[in-house]
Amino acid sequence: MVSMPPALADAPEACRALHAYWTAIRGDALVPHRRRLDPLELMDILPQLQILEVQSPGVIRCRLLGTGLCALFGFDYTGRNLIELAPPDQRRLRSWRFWTGVHRPCGCVFGGPVLFPSGARARYGGIALPLLPDRDGAPPLVVSVIAVIADRGWINARQYRVLPLPEEFGFLDIGAGVPEQDGPPADWAIDAEDGP
Repeated sequence: MVSMPPALADAPEACRALHAYWTAIRGDALVPHRRRLDPLELMDILPQLQILEVQSPGVIRCRLLGTGLCALFGFDYTGRNLIELAPPDQRRLRSWRFWTGVHRPCGCVFGGPVLFPSGARARYGGIALPLLPDRDGAPPLVVSVIAVIADRGWINARQYRVLPLPEEFGFLDIGAGVPEQDGPPADWAIDAEDGP
């Protein structure tokens, strides 16, 4: 039986399902390898799943994006750099959160509203957990689920391609602790885009 962190008590079921699965595949390890993650075992949450590759502080590439996330956010960002998709004033914080998550390592829970062109808002919740690469020298990864809390079959038709930071965020201790500060240190810098 998996012990669910209190931070996930009010999270969407997809978040709790990913946490339970990730905990099971890691066994005694602090972080599981990517090869342990079997998409066939995650069919119920696959539309809400994404896998990100943390290549550097300035490049966090989306390697897999579920169709449900394309519908929720209004565009397909497979292959795109999530740093560049953040508003400029939020890029350092996004960079630091992901870099800290894979290098500490720790998970995170997050949430907030998604704004639709009609003006409607839908509340979402998410969880992100680190994965080790399958080959030496490859960048670490993050597996994440994002789901609308009260799903009404929302489909977004955004005209802009921006993924702002969630309004709510907290690191999740997976056994290596969590950062003491909420944001990056003053000297945190992100690099420029350096290729696909």
